[in-house]
Amino acid sequence: MNTSFAAPMSSLSRTQRFVLEQFLSVMIERINGAEGAMLATADGFPSAFSGALDETMQNRVAAVMSSLCALGEAAGAQIDAGGLEIISLQFSDRQMQVVSIRGERSDYVLALVARADVLLGSSLWAIRECATQIRESLRP
Repeated sequence: MNTSFAAPMSSLSRTQRFVLEQFLSVMIERINGAEGAMLATADGFPSAFSGALDETMQNRVAAVMSSLCALGEAAGAQIDAGGLEIISLQFSDRQMQVVSIRGERSDYVLALVARADVLLGSSLWAIRECATQIRESLRP
């Protein structure tokens, strides 16, 4: 499995990026059928990735994740729903869960891509657990 960083973030140390990479790798290893995971900044830049996407695709996926969360936040504001937590997308061949992570210094977006036959509950449990680990590891 390819694990890499598409765009270095000056606010994250090398050690922090390594830890984030490990969280993502463990998350996708726990779910039979998970194919990749990515952490991106809320403004659409990749921070850490585990899976098989090349750098160009990582940049595109990070931008889409950011846009999805912005649209979700806007939709939630229209119905006075509070802050966005999870977006779940179901496709014919894959599924994607996207979680908004609000940090003390910066906001992030976490995504998990899995085969369509993976139980939604398994994906949601794994991504929420990973988001909690990431949030705790990024505290000052």
